[in-house]
Amino acid sequence: MRIRVSAEIPLGRPNVDFGLVTWLHIAILDEDDSGPIEKPIGQARAALVHVGKVLDNEESLLDVLDADSGDLEALYSIYFDEQTDWFKPELAEGMGRDLLYIDEVHVEPAFEGRNIELAVVRSLADTLGQGCELVVVPVESDQDEEYWSHLGFEMSTPGEKEHGYMHLSLANRSSFVDDEENPGHFKVRPNIPSDETKMHH
Repeated sequence: MRIRVSAEIPLGRPNVDFGLVTWLHIAILDEDDSGPIEKPIGQARAALVHVGKVLDNEESLLDVLDADSGDLEALYSIYFDEQTDWFKPELAEGMGRDLLYIDEVHVEPAFEGRNIELAVVRSLADTLGQGCELVVVPVESDQDEEYWSHLGFEMSTPGEKEHGYMHLSLANRSSFVDDEENPGHFKVRPNIPSDETKMHH
């Protein structure tokens, strides 16, 4: 099981309208039992908000988010300081300059209940999200909150679980997702540093 990511990236100088947010279109793929033939089993959509680049270009982050979509504009007051256009101090851990927003993750009904969505988001965070301070997901229910909390996501909008948001600080990832025992079914496990890792801290 794997994901395939595609994006449109401009070659010209980024501006408020284009190039400071990169939308990612993600195909979730499974291999056919008879061989390495990939078949789509779901999809996801995410955005990399290039916060550092916005500041480098001396643009308004709010204008950039508003020009892109209402979904991204809604993130501004929750995660950013209006005075600095940077992450709010209580959220900034110094891990990166971008924000990864997971707009949606869907798998076909036959593949539900395997935590594939968690595996997709964790993989995106560990790869394309390496330059990010936060990963953000929208939530619409208590069930959403419980589900994403398995990866360490915290509520950003307490009391607003319908049309609310959760965030994961990439400095504080507390769990990972693997499929060692049952391929195609993913388990969330706590990160336990190895003895070698402990020796270096």
